[in-house]
Amino acid sequence: ARDALIDLGFSKSNIKMVEEPHDTISEDKVTRTDPESGEWITKESTITVYVSSGIEMVKVPNLIGMTKEAAEQALTKKGLVGDVTEEYSNKEAGIVIEQETDADKEVAKGSKVEYTVSKGEEPKEKVTIPKNLVGKSYSSVEATLRNMGLNPNPQYDTSDKYSRGYVIYVEGEGLSAEVGSTVNVVISTGAPTPD
Repeated sequence: ARDALIDLGFSKSNIKMVEEPHDTISEDKVTRTDPESGEWITKESTITVYVSSGIEMVKVPNLIGMTKEAAEQALTKKGLVGDVTEEYSNKEAGIVIEQETDADKEVAKGSKVEYTVSKGEEPKEKVTIPKNLVGKSYSSVEATLRNMGLNPNPQYDTSDKYSRGYVIYVEGEGLSAEVGSTVNVVISTGAPTPD
């Protein structure tokens, strides 16, 4: 571009070359001039020729630990586009826990940055502890509770009503409990012995 202007009679000292990033014009190609093409000027006029340095590169911000809103603001400020997914984790809900593109990596402005936001702890499945367990054998009650994903915790007490090895009481009967939780079960040791 400079040589073409010199060939037209412009002085080399009046031609200013300036690089600028451009999204669509490839590197080392003219993006624009000042004055614009087609304007009448004298041979003594100063001409600024803007040349593409290629697509503008920006550093990816570190999003880990930010809220989703703060992450989006940080990306927008850099001219980047967020692509968010959510997953359960042991981190607080709404906080960025992972990002695909490493922080401080240079990427083209307008690039997509994938990141993951915590949905918090995964809710545990719940089951309802049956109401009809009292009066059954402990082995039967234990099997029922284990098949439901509960952990029976045997405890013992005397009973005039229920024979040895039969269930007197089940904690939380009729209520819901998280799978994996412990349920106290009281088992009869038989009738109390007189003092």
